[in-house]
This record gives sequence, C-alpha cells and structure tokens, in this order.
Amino acid sequence: MEDFWVNQGATLLINWLESSQEDVREMAAKVIVKFVINIGDIGDDEKTKYEKRANAVIHGGGIRSLLNLAKSSNEGDQIGVRLEVAKTITILCLDNTISNVIVEEGGIQLLLNWVNSTNKTLFEETIKALKNLSLRDAHNKIIIFECGGLEVLMNLVYRWTSSSKKVLKHVLVTLENMASDDKISMEIIKNGGLNALVTLTQEECMSMGVLNQIIRVFANLAGIGYTNNNNITFELEPSLLQRLEQLIRSPLHDFRY
Repeated sequence: MEDFWVNQGATLLINWLESSQEDVREMAAKVIVKFVINIGDIGDDEKTKYEKRANAVIHGGGIRSLLNLAKSSNEGDQIGVRLEVAKTITILCLDNTISNVIVEEGGIQLLLNWVNSTNKTLFEETIKALKNLSLRDAHNKIIIFECGGLEVLMNLVYRWTSSSKKVLKHVLVTLENMASDDKISMEIIKNGGLNALVTLTQEECMSMGVLNQIIRVFANLAGIGYTNNNNITFELEPSLLQRLEQLIRSPLHDFRY
C-alpha cells in the first residue's frame, strides 16, 4: 500500500495542485502537509516512510507547483488558496530537505512579498514561515537578508502594536537567528536595531516571553560585537543602556537570557 502512496499518490497530489479548479488546489495544499510531514513522536520505520513520500513530491516537482500556485493566486477571490499555501509552507519548513527546496524555488522572496498583506491570518502565517526557515539552515538566514528581509523585520519592530504580540515574538526569534551571522549582526547595529529593541522593553504591556526574546537577540549581537572588538553597548543611548542593564540584572529568572 505504501508503494502506491510513494508513487501514484505523490503524482496524484501534484496533479491536484495544478488543477484548474480552485477548491481542488486548496484541498491539495492541505493534504500535502499530512502526506509528507509527521510532527509527532514516531519510530524509524515511520520516519523512513515520510522521507520517501517527501522525496517523491520533491522529485515530482510538487514544491515548485505549490509555490507556483501561491504566486498565481491573489488576495481577492483566491485568498483561500493563498492562506492554505502559507499554512502549508509554515509546516513544510520544519523538514530540512523540503525547507532547502522551498528556498531554492524562491519561497523566501514569496513570503517577504506577503508581509504587507492586509489579511491578518496570511500575515501571521508568513511571519511564522520565515521564522521556521531561519531555524532550519544557516544559509536560509543569508537568503532572507539578501532578499531584503532584515529591513522588513525591523520595520515590523518599529510599527509594533499591542495587538500583535505573537507576531512580534516570531519576528524576534527570526532576528535572533539572523543575528548569529557576523554580517547581518553588524547591519542590525548600524541601522539602529539596538535602540529599537531596547525601546520595545519600555512598553508597559510587553509580555515576559517577548522581553526574554529581546534579551536573546542581544546575546547574539553581543557575541558578534565582542568578536569584532566593538562593544555593542557603545551604540546605545545612555537611557536605553540603563534599561538593558536593568533587564539583565533582573531577579526574575524568565527575564534573563
């Protein structure tokens, strides 16, 4: 039975992604996740099964078809398709092999194009997908940066509102991952990222989780700063430096890195 799913099943799924019927394409975008990814605790035999399925979809051009479907959709009458593709990409990014294919096929640029979406769900899924991609492979961080992702992420930090704490945390995790790269870290510093991040900590409604994540970003930035004999605290305004020191010295365990 599994031979059928690896061979005919993968081909059938890819054909659905390229269907002329919108509801069929939307269904295929949902099914592909369950077909190639199992995020639970499974044994080696099950892992091998899902790896074979993923390889069949990849070699059959399924990831390319998925991204082409996303590129050809719009936020009007095809928003359902775009949303399902965004959710699918978010989960598929958890697999290293598939994540690499998504990047190779231009998935990062696609996601960055969706950041300004007026659809809240699409916007949130896009930020989650970028976060997952930044977690999987060091090269992905470079691609996000080269595609203009750092500017996009910093703009989200600057325009943060109290209604988007969950999104802000995803943004900060992505920045933490990107800040582990020397070049990107220095760009964050040169473009005022330090002051922007510490300013966030002065918001009264900021959660512990977000504050702790800000400290994690600073930890990576500090590591790069010292490597280059350039203490990052010199870049901070005095009042913000004092605020950062307060956070680091806080007796609350969850408040520190």
